[in-house]
Amino acid sequence: MKKKIIIAYLCSPYVSKKCFTEFIYHYKKYKPGIDHQLIICYKNLSLAQIKDFRKKIKVINHKEFIDPEKKNDFDFGTNKRLFKKFKDNLFFFMNGHSYPVKKNWLKYYYSNYKPKSIIASSASLESISSKSFY
Repeated sequence: MKKKIIIAYLCSPYVSKKCFTEFIYHYKKYKPGIDHQLIICYKNLSLAQIKDFRKKIKVINHKEFIDPEKKNDFDFGTNKRLFKKFKDNLFFFMNGHSYPVKKNWLKYYYSNYKPKSIIASSASLESISSKSFY
């Protein structure tokens, strides 16, 4: 059975509206080239903050995952919980400063995937030590 591919994009207090807007722009501009499901993960955000993100993402077909964990275990904790919830899928995790920059970008990553491996993208504009507390 072919596994479903899930793109998991993390929205947290570290993600500005500008970064999220950039992700949406690039996600729409650069088609992934392979079937997938987009899941927007909300971590440690107020309902008002989530509503702001929802207004922007409503133009894209997606699902939501609101992380119930309140402690700051960074993206790794959210990724782990999401993986447990959808354990029979392949995941491509993206943090709040990541976005596609090339047509068929997901197809490229998938073509290099081998069982029991991890392929992901990540980006950061800040030192994690300077933002370790919300």
